[in-house]
Amino acid sequence: MLVKITAHKDSLVFDGDPNITEDWIPYQRGCLLYNTDKHLGISKKAFEVLKKVKRGKEEFGEIHAFISIDGRGCFAWKGPYKVIKRIDQLVGSDHYDIDAIRYIEIPNGDDPGC
Repeated sequence: MLVKITAHKDSLVFDGDPNITEDWIPYQRGCLLYNTDKHLGISKKAFEVLKKVKRGKEEFGEIHAFISIDGRGCFAWKGPYKVIKRIDQLVGSDHYDIDAIRYIEIPNGDDPGC
């Protein structure tokens, strides 16, 4: 798994593996992950938050979830591969659709540092 997303207090924690593969690339001042069904882990708590993120009016929001032209699930975010984002500041791209992608459900864990 290349990326794990969990929820802690008022934030989402994006924990990406810096080892580059063909499915993980830098993208628009951020990161883009292809094949979410193989590489993206999201906790149930984090998914509940991601479902509430509203689509923005911009092509590139803080986060993106979509299906590529070739049918692969894609997830992207602005920022480095490891970042904490405040929930109240999240805005999706104009094509954000978290329900369209498949992912691996992971435990939320307990990170008292967040």
